[in-house]
Amino acid sequence: MKRKIFIVLVAAMLVLSGCARSYKATVKSVEIVDSINVSGVYYRYDGQEIIKIVMDFSFDKALTSGLDKDDEDKYLSAVFKKLDKGTHFYFNNEEVERTYGFWPEKVGSTSAKDMALFYVVQKDRSGDSMRFVYDGEVLGEGGQGIDQTIDL
Repeated sequence: MKRKIFIVLVAAMLVLSGCARSYKATVKSVEIVDSINVSGVYYRYDGQEIIKIVMDFSFDKALTSGLDKDDEDKYLSAVFKKLDKGTHFYFNNEEVERTYGFWPEKVGSTSAKDMALFYVVQKDRSGDSMRFVYDGEVLGEGGQGIDQTIDL
């Protein structure tokens, strides 16, 4: 009898742990690009490199609750602003302001895909001079963050 109770308890714990929602940010890609294309206008920075970071997110539905989903541009802009609060890019241990960003290409009530962020840094740099940090708490309680060195 004790064994059956133990098995049922273990099974219940496994089911409940599988139901727990994990909020997290994921870096899909990081690359150096020649320019930033904004509505057909290409921005270049002589003597510097443009770092493009593309991210995906899963988050608590509270992040998008209350936002006007009828106006797609306002909705995407609002989601971008909320998600962007967690981004921090460091060059030589100093935080660099984001140069430009593109809204996520796809947004649901608990996820966003392909949000692009652009940062400009000097060309002559060491391999460990860049670091990207994402504050996972922006995504919801217990959200998983990112802290990684970028070596391109």
